[in-house]
Formats: sequence, C-alpha cells, structure tokens
Amino acid sequence: MIYQYGDLVVQAFREEPSAVTVNGWTINYMGFCRSEHRNKTPLVLLGGAFQSFSSCLNDVNAYLAEMPVLLVALPGQASNRETRDASHLSLRDMAELLEGFFQELQIEQVALAGYSYGSLLAYTYAYHYEMRLEQLVLVGCSLDLRHTQKQILQYAVENFNPDTIDEDSEAASQTFFNLNAMDATGLSLGLVETLIHSIKRLEPRELASYRSNSARLLRERMPQRNFQVRTLVLAAAYDHYTTPDQSLEVHGCFENGDFVLIEKGDHLLPLRRPQLINQTILQFLFDAPYEGEGVLYGDAAIARASERRQQARFKVKGLRVVLTHADQFRFEGILDDVSLDGCGITLPGLMSAAAEFDGTWQLEIGASDYKIPGFLRVNRGKANFVFFKKTLSDRKHINDFIESFQDLPLTDRMNA
Repeated sequence: MIYQYGDLVVQAFREEPSAVTVNGWTINYMGFCRSEHRNKTPLVLLGGAFQSFSSCLNDVNAYLAEMPVLLVALPGQASNRETRDASHLSLRDMAELLEGFFQELQIEQVALAGYSYGSLLAYTYAYHYEMRLEQLVLVGCSLDLRHTQKQILQYAVENFNPDTIDEDSEAASQTFFNLNAMDATGLSLGLVETLIHSIKRLEPRELASYRSNSARLLRERMPQRNFQVRTLVLAAAYDHYTTPDQSLEVHGCFENGDFVLIEKGDHLLPLRRPQLINQTILQFLFDAPYEGEGVLYGDAAIARASERRQQARFKVKGLRVVLTHADQFRFEGILDDVSLDGCGITLPGLMSAAAEFDGTWQLEIGASDYKIPGFLRVNRGKANFVFFKKTLSDRKHINDFIESFQDLPLTDRMNA
C-alpha cells in the first residue's frame, strides 16, 4: 500500500512508519494522498541529517491539497529503523535503494525534493535515474564541502558519541546556524538553545547515524553532468554550510533549472521558514511566478549568490603572529590573510609533514591577543587555522579578531 493516510492526521506521526525491504535494507516511509489525487505524481521528500518525519508535518500540510506526498527515510536518516551499520554504503548505493523502493511500490514517476543531506541523496538519484523524475528540488545543496565544513564533519566523525555529546552539541549546532548573521536572519538565541538541547537528547543510534552520514560526505564528491529534468535549486543568502555560490554551481548542471535565493535565511531555512519554502516550491512545481518576501530569482538571485565568491578575505601579509595552544604547542609565523572562517599563516623554517591540532589557541599579534578555538593544520611551512565557533562567547572573540582587520585591502576569496 503506497498511501496509508487519506489526509493529514497528527496521530500518524506518533505511529511506526511503514517499511519495505530492498536488497536486504529497510526503507521506512509515510504516504499521504487524498482520493482525488490518486492518479497524480507524488512529491517525495528526503529530509536532512536530523530531520525526522514529525518535523515534516507542515510540509505535508502544504502540499497535500495539490498532490500525494511521500516521506522517505533511507538507512542512516532520522526516521529509518534499520538496525545494521550503514556506514559503508555509498551515495550510489543509496540511490539504488531509493530506485528499488520506487520499483517495490510500483511508482512510475515522482517529483523528488531533498533538503541538505537529503539534497545530496536526491542529486545522486537524479544522476543515475533521471528518467523517473518529473521534477527535482534541491534545497541547500553543494557538489563539495568547503574545507571549514569538512573539518567540522571530521570532528563529528571522531567525537560525537553519548559520552561527549553534552560538550559537543554546541559545536554541532554551528554547522547549521550562521551566528555571524543573526541580525540579518532574525535568528534568536532561544532557537539556538533549542537545537543544542535537541542534539543533546539524540540517542546512541542517532549519533552513530550522524557519524556515518558525515563520513560518507567526507569521502565522496558529487559527480557532474548536464541534466535535462526540470529542477529548482533553492539557496539561502546566509547559508555558510552550503553557501549560495556553491548552490549556484549545482544550478549550472541543470539546463532546465531555476535558481532561487531567500534573502533572510541560513542553512536551517526549511525548519525556520517552512511556509516560505513550501510556497516557493509549489510555485516551481506549478509554473507560477516566484513571489514572497525576500525571494530572489533569475539574474537577481545569481548576482546575489555570486557576491559570496567575493566575500572579504583580508590581506594581512607581514604581520607576525604567535600561536600558543593550551597543551603548550607554540608556533611563530607570519599572518597571510583573514576571513570569517579562518586565517592563513606562513611558518618560516618549519618543514615538517602534515599535522593537525585542535582546541583553544591564544593568538598574539603585536600588543593584542585573542583566545580562539579552532583547528590548526600545519604542512611544510604553511598553516591553515579554521575558527571553531562552539559557543556564543567564541563567536564574540572571533568577531573581535576579524573586526581588527576591517580597514585592510582585500584579496581574492579562498575556501577556508
């Protein structure tokens, strides 16, 4: 049975989801369809890393008046009940499981939408099974992660476990929120605390899935080709996880694609502004004009997203810096450049092989010093220091450090 529910029933989200087995793996799903839509193409939703079926209640409510809706959770996603370790499965494997799911339920055509991690699953599915898609929606998608985010994911792979999650939950939250743009996005401290609290409550199985999904993203990069399927790539102006210019790169793969940018949003846009997101997706699905507060499309959206490529990176070559770690590691070097995400440093005379250090560092520059948490990657005379904003206090220290360079000339943007 494809659709278990003829209408939106809140109680449905308290029940165990339905399941099918594909190649020995469990795929869970919930199906909603009103009787008058039985012959319509369903909209299939793939959620983000922590996004359970219950978080999609508003989405189902928005789309159900127009079409059938299927919520699907592949192994490793929040609402999936598979008990085996899926860490070895590739994104291609996930695409094959989703295709097997459609075959099992005898679904011929779908409109597929993916958010964040789910957008990578949707993109990979489209790469291998484009002919089954009538339309494709990718929200918060990139072909590759910036170095900063790879460092944070690597930290998650190595450290997110039941014994340390209370300490590391704030570090996890910075992945999703852009704390440097709170005024622009209207992000409240209350919402930050709510997410931190929800991460602290994750069960060991959910933490294991997050580590597994993070490891999968670290070892894979999205393949590129030209797609023909009608596609919406939706980005948020202040998303620092999958930045607007990265989403624009994704858009470049689709010959029949729309690029839409939401001005006042970050990576958690689908959770923070679901009404606007759902309205925009419906406008795409039914070829209606894009309307809504802060919604940019076409050339305006592309121009705004392109600004991310020129984000300030301050050229500071010649300033001497001393970095001292709490464990007494000490490096002396020359500061090359500074951005919102980190800084580059030359370490004269240090030609050792690659090494990495994390923790809180004291940076001394002239008469000023700053205590900043982060990763320091050293490799043959060069170092990349990536800021790690674990708390709001960290954010203040980092902002104070960055603001001291505001009047310096800019150099080309680099991927910190």
